Amino acid sequence: NRIYVSGMGMESEWRAEDLHVRGTTATAQFVGQVRLIRGTLALAGRRFRLDDGTVTFAGPRPPRIDLAASATIDQVDVGINVSGSSTNPQIAFTSTPGLPQDEIVARILFGSSVTQISAIQAVQLAASLNSLRGGSGGLNPLGRLRSATGIDRLRIIDADTATGRGTAVAAGMYLSDDIYVE
Repeated sequence: NRIYVSGMGMESEWRAEDLHVRGTTATAQFVGQVRLIRGTLALAGRRFRLDDGTVTFAGPRPPRIDLAASATIDQVDVGINVSGSSTNPQIAFTSTPGLPQDEIVARILFGSSVTQISAIQAVQLAASLNSLRGGSGGLNPLGRLRSATGIDRLRIIDADTATGRGTAVAAGMYLSDDIYVE
């Protein structure tokens, strides 16, 4: 009844509910579900609280995921909902007060309104929204460069006059499931 999931930004505890394994060792199939007890999700440098979660196993079909996370960013309550098949999950954003999707994503990624981000951040925002919508076309030069080089994460960091840092490029790779270098 205590299943811990840790990695890729998620730290969570789950419990199995009427979970069975059927079939043979070569064709094992899970039937039942696991439910979230508690957890957190780190996304784009922000910490989200996992509010609700269920993973439903139905034999040979891919598991179904239903996950809800929330955080307060710049005085706006932001929600992330992941639902659907594990092979094609759908991601939706909500907020209180209600804001458009691009505004919510800008607050998650950059901590400020879409009207206050730089041109470089606007390109990153457009690429992020395109990626979340499942698009492979459109303007995504960083994504194409990342794919071509085999780098796991590539991003442009704006200049910071307070620290004296100029505009920079950050590249990172996972050396193992537990080690990330940037």
